Amino acid sequence: MLDDLQLPQRVGTCKVRTIKQLLDVKDAEILEASVMDARWPLTVLSRELGKRSISISDNSLRRHRLKECTCWKI
Repeated sequence: MLDDLQLPQRVGTCKVRTIKQLLDVKDAEILEASVMDARWPLTVLSRELGKRSISISDNSLRRHRLKECTCWKI
């Protein structure tokens, strides 16, 4: 009866990818480079993006940098 019981696959979204899709190409490239640049502390990057009306948490940035988000799984 329960032979086919499996945890459902959840396909989430990456906030970084979502925001990049809203930006022009140049800004999207700058955002990606900044997120992946280890010189940027993620709390500082999150705060600086917030000053530019881009709301994204340091945790979302961290998941993307560590390649734990859906961007790297598709």
